[in-house]
Parts: sequence; structure tokens; C-alpha cells
Amino acid sequence: MRTKFTQTTNGVTLNYTGENGDNVERCFFVSGNNPHGSYVREWTERGEARLVCERLSQLGATLISTHDGLMTLIKREWNAARRADRMERA
Repeated sequence: MRTKFTQTTNGVTLNYTGENGDNVERCFFVSGNNPHGSYVREWTERGEARLVCERLSQLGATLISTHDGLMTLIKREWNAARRADRMERA
């Protein structure tokens, strides 16, 4: 699976090849400039912003980050999701 993380002025874009071979793009951002962090959100295909939880899912603890720490957080949670997926398949 090919994965690419891109830092943008608005947040972080994650591109990867899905299980069916299709290209998936996910865009994450934090709103506001709270120095202690804000909730991480993701743009949906319908143009809505939804909260993001651990392992980049919709369930679990909601992620909080600053704009500067967002790339590190998204990479960490992506790796955690991939590890969990591999363990499920084993």
C-alpha cells in the first residue's frame, strides 16, 4: 500500500491506495489557533467536517492537536491503524 502525507496551509492530506486498488484522499485539519490544541477534523466526501478519533476512525477517543503537531499525530495514528489491521488479519 502506497501512502503519502502532505502538509498544507490548512492541515494534512493523506493519500493511499485502498484495498480495491482505488486512490483514497483524506484531508485533516484543526480549527482555531488554540496553543493547547483543538479537535482534529476531517472533510468528508459530502463536504462536512467530522471529528476524528484514535486510529483515524470514528470511534474512540477524539484526537486533539495543534496545527504544528498535526502531521506527527496523523502519521502516528495511521501507523496505529495499520498495525491494528495487520493484527486482525493474522
